Amino acid sequence: CMCIFFFFLMIRRPPRSTQSRSSAASDVYKRQVSTQSTWGQYINKVDQMNKTLLVICLVLALTFAKKVTNSHKLIRAGGYGARDVQEFTSNENFFNAVVEATRQAEGFKVDEYAKPQLVAVQSQVVAGTNFRVQVAFERKEHAENQDDSFAIVQVTLYQAIGQESYEFSSAELFGYFWAIPNISVSEAGDVEFSISGPPLVQIEEPQFVGGFQTQDPREFNKDRKFLDVIVNLLPSIRKQVSEVNTKDLIFDRVISIGTQVVAGTNYEATIALKRRSRKAWGAQSYAVIRVDLFRGLQDRKIQLIGASFVEWSKNRPQLVLP
Repeated sequence: CMCIFFFFLMIRRPPRSTQSRSSAASDVYKRQVSTQSTWGQYINKVDQMNKTLLVICLVLALTFAKKVTNSHKLIRAGGYGARDVQEFTSNENFFNAVVEATRQAEGFKVDEYAKPQLVAVQSQVVAGTNFRVQVAFERKEHAENQDDSFAIVQVTLYQAIGQESYEFSSAELFGYFWAIPNISVSEAGDVEFSISGPPLVQIEEPQFVGGFQTQDPREFNKDRKFLDVIVNLLPSIRKQVSEVNTKDLIFDRVISIGTQVVAGTNYEATIALKRRSRKAWGAQSYAVIRVDLFRGLQDRKIQLIGASFVEWSKNRPQLVLP
């Protein structure tokens, strides 16, 4: 390395001085003393430069080693490519690591499902290998064509170069299906699902034809998953309702709700938003919003169909019970 090259350059011998034969003995002695003094100073300078250079080399080496070690944490971009599922299914170490990682998926009750099988594997090589895996689980007890007979969980793992073990990155519940879906990955890296054969009910658009049955909003206010859906839909609701297009208004509770089952479940709900800040807002302390939601038969994902403004309220709106 360059450090070693400069080290040898710095420890080269100093130039020899040529002494005249006609010089007196005293002059020779003085020159010898002067030469010894110069040599000592030179050695001290070289020693100091070597110490400085050694420190610089150590700092550079440690910096480079740190960059190599942490590089997989700095870059995790797109570019996943599909892999052979059978190859990874037969890899017991990989399969067990994936199944164990699914336990970290929020909302997935792994004890209610069994018979895990890999349905898709993608990988990406960035200072090691990132794996993105979709796993299908079958419910232990389910009726034929039950819409949550199968659960799909996506897991991401990382394997460092030269290592056999897999590092857990993330796990999420993708959804529920009445049959194991086919999974494909687009050029952009998006995962797409499709189920072979005719669906249970042919549906193109959600249907609202009246006949909503009033439900008890207190039950929905206890349902953490349903409330999380409302909270996640707030950005979309704000875009449709200009009166509440501000982050100062946050979700408060469900005031009233009705359901209708037509090719899925339609929800007709009224929700209350409240001001985040404590300053007095008077008559505009609460906003009442009407939202229309739909959940299909083939998955549990609830989507927003529409939203509209109802009124402002000074006090917290009361629940509308059936």
